[in-house]
Amino acid sequence: MSVRRPSMSLRNPAFPSRTYSRMSSWRKPLRIPSVRQPSSDVSPITNADIVEQYYGGWHPHDHNDDDTPLIQRAWLEPLESIMSDSTSEQWKNPFPTIPVPSEPFVGACYPMPTVKTTDPILLDHDPKFEVTWLKDGSDMPKNWPAWYRGIILACISFATLVVIMTSTAYSPGIPGMMKDFGIENKTIPILGVTTYLFGLALGPLVLAPLSEMYGRRPVYIVSLLMFSVFTIPSAVARNLETILVTRFFAAFAGSVVMSGAPGTLNDISDDSTRTKYISIWILGAVNGPVIGPVFAGIIFQYAGWRWISWWLVILAFVSCGLMACIKETNGNAILRQRCEVLKTIDGRYWTRASAGEDIPIRERLNASVRQPIVMIFTEPICTFWDFYVGLVYAILYLCIVGYPIVFTQIRGWSPAVASKFLRFHILLIINYSNILADLPFLTMGLGSVVTVFAEPKLRSLIKRLSSQSTGDSAESVLPIILIGGILIPLGQLLFAVSAAPPNSPVVAILAGFPLGVGNMLIFLYVASYLAACYKSHAASALAGHASTRYMGAALLPLLAPVMYKRLGPLVTGMILMAILTVLAAVPIIFMKKGDYFKSRSKLAHGSDVCKQKGCKST
Repeated sequence: MSVRRPSMSLRNPAFPSRTYSRMSSWRKPLRIPSVRQPSSDVSPITNADIVEQYYGGWHPHDHNDDDTPLIQRAWLEPLESIMSDSTSEQWKNPFPTIPVPSEPFVGACYPMPTVKTTDPILLDHDPKFEVTWLKDGSDMPKNWPAWYRGIILACISFATLVVIMTSTAYSPGIPGMMKDFGIENKTIPILGVTTYLFGLALGPLVLAPLSEMYGRRPVYIVSLLMFSVFTIPSAVARNLETILVTRFFAAFAGSVVMSGAPGTLNDISDDSTRTKYISIWILGAVNGPVIGPVFAGIIFQYAGWRWISWWLVILAFVSCGLMACIKETNGNAILRQRCEVLKTIDGRYWTRASAGEDIPIRERLNASVRQPIVMIFTEPICTFWDFYVGLVYAILYLCIVGYPIVFTQIRGWSPAVASKFLRFHILLIINYSNILADLPFLTMGLGSVVTVFAEPKLRSLIKRLSSQSTGDSAESVLPIILIGGILIPLGQLLFAVSAAPPNSPVVAILAGFPLGVGNMLIFLYVASYLAACYKSHAASALAGHASTRYMGAALLPLLAPVMYKRLGPLVTGMILMAILTVLAAVPIIFMKKGDYFKSRSKLAHGSDVCKQKGCKST
């Protein structure tokens, strides 16, 4: 189909020596001058001028067979007049993955509202060239389609589950390792759990700032790829030393999900969905230690201990592939990428997201490692809660290591569930000596799941407590933490009195439910309390909190074989119950003296020192 194009020429005021004809072909690519650029005092080119001089009255986007590169269609100047031009709706968005806005798109640079010239960042930059979000925020990650945000949540939750379950999936294979490597000391193989948890404790301190500098997606991909590679030696190792060393590096790299996931979820959620997203994600983080032994016990029973690692390798590569398929969610990284593309057209484009890029990586890493550690020892709120949760998590891992000892060695049960086909029906042969060995872990996981589904009700309760309280709303979560602190020693008591024969194993199995509920309540709401207390310093407080939690979990499980063998399940359970009962006093102390601890803090929101320094409440 041919279209008549009347001959006509005009001169561009920015390039007076050049004459453009309407008869020039619209298929001719736009060539941007590389040397002679228009000066800043030249009047802006109008939309009509652009259509005439570059396309001869033809609009290239009216044709489906246009092969002109998008980058060559960009405008050389931010055109204020085009914002009100009806034809501007035909111009395509150079970032096709972002929905086309209802308002005209001008090279990803939108006119900013009038600002004061005293703003330091605007003294050296033209606000018309700032790369930012749309006014309605429709291109921000938190406003992406709900189905796509759900995919991101599923991918990050699966990756977290794989990384965390690898820590405890190692335990059921210990008897096989001891036999193949000729190890007689039962404590030495448990070092594989210890070194892995050390890696989980130290990794976030280094990987967290990298995701802010380079974006979350590349850090996810590289780290999970390293996690997958370092998991392979556990399947082919010929000595225990190889397994211990490579598990540390695997955990160090895999800890990226613990340091990056909260930021990713914050990127894609708003106030109404943030708690729901975090609750779903934390299911993998909390149930990983519980699912690991169940998953590995079945494999060890039928395929041997090396196949536990091979299956973990497969899952690790799958999680890496899934994370490679999702888009970048870090808002600053997205804006920096857009800005770099637009700078190839005009060097005056800039973004506030690039602030601080000149800080050396060594200084950033130094700050990210030093600040959380300093807060652990100098902030009384962090000191108490990190010590409290560290011991609770350590006892959880001690129980995870101790459960197989009690049920397989003391009661003589098999670690897997027996099943077989009979005639044309699939029948699960309920061999109690097989299925009950995994039920304590399953009931613990069930308690965690129930807690997550009950979280909206708990959140409503917290809001009521906050509205009735005259103090800080952060204190409203303390009664929930206290309930969790009571349920955990109760579960330990039930397990202690019923673990050994001739007592019925039913009570010992059901004891896992209050343990799961209590642990989930504590992990969820202690983190919420710390975030509410420290506001702008919450990232450092939570980083130190996570590191302390895994440090405690790394050391205490080494005592499990000695305690359960020499003291027995009853005495061991009573000791753990006594420790947990004493720890339950921590939330009570903060309910009574929370204001006192805040007054002694230098960084807590609402403290006298923080008010003098003008701490932000973001």
